[in-house]
Amino acid sequence: MSGTEGVIRGTRLPMRAAIVSLLGAALAGAQAPQAPPNMGDLKAFLARRGIPSGVLTRAEWGAVDPKAPLKAMPTATRITVHHTMEEFPEGLPDSIGEMRRIQELHMRGRRNACAELFDDIGYHGLIAPDGTFLEGRPFGSLGAHAGGVNNRENIGISLMGDFRRPEDKALGAVEESSRPGCEPAPVPLARGHSPTPAQMRTLEAVILFLAEKHDWKGPASGFIFPHRHFRVTECPGAALLSELDGLKVRVDAELPSLRGR
Repeated sequence: MSGTEGVIRGTRLPMRAAIVSLLGAALAGAQAPQAPPNMGDLKAFLARRGIPSGVLTRAEWGAVDPKAPLKAMPTATRITVHHTMEEFPEGLPDSIGEMRRIQELHMRGRRNACAELFDDIGYHGLIAPDGTFLEGRPFGSLGAHAGGVNNRENIGISLMGDFRRPEDKALGAVEESSRPGCEPAPVPLARGHSPTPAQMRTLEAVILFLAEKHDWKGPASGFIFPHRHFRVTECPGAALLSELDGLKVRVDAELPSLRGR
């Protein structure tokens, strides 16, 4: 009896070892979850495209920590373009000050008392007039910029400046007065800015970077959206909105080269 048991055990041990070996090989061959895009990769991408303004990380512009842990967003399938609806900052120090102020507004107090407060700055990044990209929420975190479920798998990028035109005014009035229980907030006059060429170059490069990282397929109209696509709002202003069609054409032209890398 004991001899028979010894034979059976002797045949089972190699089988178990083989199963363990096969499982190990399968696990080793399985793709690990892709890490979200990071600022180091974005800096390198912008440098390859000859964009000198570069990137400022949260630490470099002096971000405060989120009030609570941010929800993860493992992947992104689209990007929403915004504007800050503020004056142009004058130089990089002023842009850094604007970034800190926007984070404070999003976390502590908004222009409209009915607006929701967030655990961190709502956008994943902002672009200064000189083209510098300032990191907002990490790309791997759920944003707070397009409203509710519209934030899912959605990267929010805002250009510093006020790109409204007179034709945007009615949209703004509807947006403010359509919130139940809220008093309409005053809508400041449009300042008549247009996005700078440097801002548009950086925006295009950031979109291409994200398209490469997330394997976005064309056409670009399927993953680039203005804020007003998701709600009634002036954002991102008529002047920036008018630039987006050309931007999508340029992105579509470059997508094949990204897939060829």
